[in-house]
Amino acid sequence: MIHRAFGSAFHAIQAPDLDSRLPGNLAVESRNGAVFVYSSEMVEPYFFKGKAIAPSLLSALGNPGILVVFCHYDASNSYGYIIVENGTPTRYRLYADDETSDEGVPKEFELSWLQAEPFIEEEGEPPAYRNKQTGQISNEASITARLLDLVMQTSFGICPWHEWNYKTEFSWYQVR
Repeated sequence: MIHRAFGSAFHAIQAPDLDSRLPGNLAVESRNGAVFVYSSEMVEPYFFKGKAIAPSLLSALGNPGILVVFCHYDASNSYGYIIVENGTPTRYRLYADDETSDEGVPKEFELSWLQAEPFIEEEGEPPAYRNKQTGQISNEASITARLLDLVMQTSFGICPWHEWNYKTEFSWYQVR
């Protein structure tokens, strides 16, 4: 699947400490009947350069009913997702550089956070948001991170980065 989807330059390697944020590296994890591919290089064009998801990529992935392209970078406070249903992007949300971009009709499971009540905790600071259903409080970046978790849970029944531990097995690939 990796060669079909991303090219023959990627070769499987044994590297338990490979960094999938670096160009030429990617990690693959299979859980709960879903395949998760981690690679900053692969997702950045979709989030930051407006690249469309090519039909050839969807075909190489087996034309999944649902594909989620995601961005989850705690270090830079950047979170986002693109939901592709039956080959068509239906939802896009990205928080990066202190701004939120949001396109498409929100999914039902997103509404409690998208309708969160803004309030000022401290004068001069950006607003915080209170989820009226759960009472949880988040800032703008954390709302998108929480929504990304919900997208993964709703779409795949698991949010993989919440399940990582020393037993997590990845397949590692690198461009040669």
